[in-house]
Amino acid sequence: MTDTGKKLFINCICYIVKFKDKLPLVRRQNGVREDALRLGAIVDKISDVNFFPHTFGDELSEEYKNDPQRIV
Repeated sequence: MTDTGKKLFINCICYIVKFKDKLPLVRRQNGVREDALRLGAIVDKISDVNFFPHTFGDELSEEYKNDPQRIV
């Protein structure tokens, strides 16, 4: 690492230290679309009855409760 790179690295560490133990300002609200595709691929293997309402919401859970494979 060059001298300039070393100084930059140390400056970055000094800057980051003041954020220790602080929460992020932005939080992820919704999952990405790929998450839904991954869940759809394994939906028939899930046996936990609480999984569907917490993941897909009440409306979709009620509509597809008898045939979860149709949610894909």
